[in-house]
Amino acid sequence: MVKVVMTGDLELKSLQIDPDAVDPEDVEMLQDMVMAAINEALRQAMELQSKATGMGGMDPSAALDALGGLGGLGGLGGGLPGGTPQNRAARRRQR
Repeated sequence: MVKVVMTGDLELKSLQIDPDAVDPEDVEMLQDMVMAAINEALRQAMELQSKATGMGGMDPSAALDALGGLGGLGGLGGGLPGGTPQNRAARRRQR
């Protein structure tokens, strides 16, 4: 009756409440269902995080570091071999 979508970064993306769950006479039940759905989404997201960084998993920040940081994204470093930045903004800053 209540569906929560959350990212692995624990960001709440959507909350859907089935209209049948809305009973003006029993707001407490709806509050309990929303809280339970959010807690379950948090539990699942945290479980995914622990699997990603646990034994044999991949640590996203370590993967970025192995690739040289953020690369050319947004002109924040990285670049082509030989030190040439990938985007125009980064090349202008280098001049």
